[in-house]
Amino acid sequence: MVQQGGYVVYDKSLEAHTSWSVQFIGVLAVQDGLMQASAIFQTLVGKLFKDPDFLKVFAAPPA
Repeated sequence: MVQQGGYVVYDKSLEAHTSWSVQFIGVLAVQDGLMQASAIFQTLVGKLFKDPDFLKVFAAPPA
């Protein structure tokens, strides 16, 4: 959600999904999980910055 001047100007849910093979060795599983979390975050940020509605919020002059 993005607000400007106390008004909501963008409110949208974005999703990203991933999967990876489960490692039975704890250290490897943690490393895989951290890498996947980073990849999911990057995917979500990419979707946000490509969303035409999100881009309109910053293209329009403030009301």
